[in-house]
Amino acid sequence: MLEYISGIVNIFSLWDRFKNRLIPSPEVTNTAQRFIHLFEAHGISRAQIPRFFGHNLTIHQVEDETELSKILDTRILESAAALFSIRLDWLEGGCDQLYELNHFYKQPQKFDEW
Repeated sequence: MLEYISGIVNIFSLWDRFKNRLIPSPEVTNTAQRFIHLFEAHGISRAQIPRFFGHNLTIHQVEDETELSKILDTRILESAAALFSIRLDWLEGGCDQLYELNHFYKQPQKFDEW
């Protein structure tokens, strides 16, 4: 009986371990969604973005992706990309690579410059 219960516990443990791989995360498809996702990934909820980020954003604008899309401009996107040190291309939807990757293999002196 104890082995049976142990087996059930193991099954639930495996499920918890692999459920994130089986259930896909929501796809981020447009600039407004990427903008919101960027802040939420850093622990900042939608309602906190105007206070944290500024740029005359309102809670109404960040709560509604349509409204947010209307006000997102180059200045706001560049500021967000600089704040989190991400690629502006990713935020604009031009690429899937979030961060600029630097390779210093065989050139360790460039790491000091970076």
